[in-house]
Amino acid sequence: MTRAGGVPSVDPTDILERHTVVVESVTENPLTTGNCVVLLTDGPETYAALFTAIRQAGKHISL
Repeated sequence: MTRAGGVPSVDPTDILERHTVVVESVTENPLTTGNCVVLLTDGPETYAALFTAIRQAGKHISL
């Protein structure tokens, strides 16, 4: 079921689904699974990881 503006309607007791709908509505992008997060602790480590990720990007880069 969809509300006005194309926002999906969800059961009010499903907190995760409600959160997902809000995030996707605000960002206008779907949430995906299988992502990985790595904590980077300093500038050189961050820049090295950033440039490696840019070189390995398949289609686009989201910042």
